[in-house]
Amino acid sequence: MPYKIKKVLIIVSGDKGMPAVNGGGVETLTQVIIDNSLFDDVDVVSEFNKRSFEESKRAKKGIRYLFVRNNGFVCLIKKAFWKVLSLLFKRPFGNSYIHAVGRKVNFKEYDLIISENGVCFGTFIRKYYSGLLILHLHNDWLHKGVAFAEEYKNSFDQIWCISDWLKKRVDEIGGKTNTKTIYNCVDYSSFNIKKREKQRALVRRKMGISPDDFVFATCSRVVPEKGVLESILAFKRFLGEAPHCRAKLVIIGDLSSNSPYIKSVRQEFCDNVLSFGWVSHEKVADALSAADAVVMPSLAVFKFNECFNLTLIEATSLGLQAIVTDNGAMPEICFEPLSMIVSDDGNIVDSLSKSFSMSYARRKLFIDIGALQNHLKRFSIKNYCFSMIKSLEELDCDLK
Repeated sequence: MPYKIKKVLIIVSGDKGMPAVNGGGVETLTQVIIDNSLFDDVDVVSEFNKRSFEESKRAKKGIRYLFVRNNGFVCLIKKAFWKVLSLLFKRPFGNSYIHAVGRKVNFKEYDLIISENGVCFGTFIRKYYSGLLILHLHNDWLHKGVAFAEEYKNSFDQIWCISDWLKKRVDEIGGKTNTKTIYNCVDYSSFNIKKREKQRALVRRKMGISPDDFVFATCSRVVPEKGVLESILAFKRFLGEAPHCRAKLVIIGDLSSNSPYIKSVRQEFCDNVLSFGWVSHEKVADALSAADAVVMPSLAVFKFNECFNLTLIEATSLGLQAIVTDNGAMPEICFEPLSMIVSDDGNIVDSLSKSFSMSYARRKLFIDIGALQNHLKRFSIKNYCFSMIKSLEELDCDLK
């Protein structure tokens, strides 16, 4: 812990609450910071969630979880009010959530404030606070195309980006604010090849999948930008052109809603396309253990940029092949010997179909464990925490 930084405030943007018992990428990674004792005296603010509130009662010494309510009709009116105000006066006013946080805490009490994905929080906090302020950016929400981008960027002392790709997007804005790449992390005690080997037969038996089948899997939100429908169409085309291949495609994700997109996905199911259903993050390793390859065609056509993909790293740590698109940071974080990068163009189904065929042909691919472990070190909890401490020490030098 840097010398001058004593009391810390972490403001979490999102609706899943802290502690991270409800999952969520931002929440889960924030929990890593807390659980690894990066700070001795820390307040964590998040939106109220009943499960998180109950779990917060068991927080260890030095950690306090605070909650604000940001839903309901009144909050909806407040959200609209601050948005309209920004449009009318052409200046950032923050949003209803950060205003609620401002009523909950006294910013001046803290030596360091970390905004978890709250791009617009900085300009509001700076009205009351002159100390160290960091933005930990997880999504493509701060770039030249964002209104007030320069004001948002310059309100922070440092911006932590989860990939080099995202860092470059922020750097294009200009300004003096320092940016750092701090890769997301994976708990390798849950995701490793040995665990996959133990679970593989058990999970396959439960799903009625033969030990001889080559299994592809998608594991994501079932939404258009994740390319789940395109994956199914490409897989069916691959099987149509190679009917002798013993292969299955497993969809890991929530298919329970009746949205038009979910309906179109379900309509394409067949004997060789199976649904695993939704799984909690704790069970993702077990679900993926049945697979030989993951399919992750993130699609920019929906104005979606993949700044990082934790599931890709988790799948790689299990020794799975990966079929990914050249969207955002995907080429940056994939393990090249196990990966095929597909161009995200107008022929995505055709390109994916060819990749299915190539992956199937490489089903006995040799894995260089040493090279794989070196690749995965970048995404370890140890490296995640070390990178943060190093960045904080650099900032701490300015206080001495």
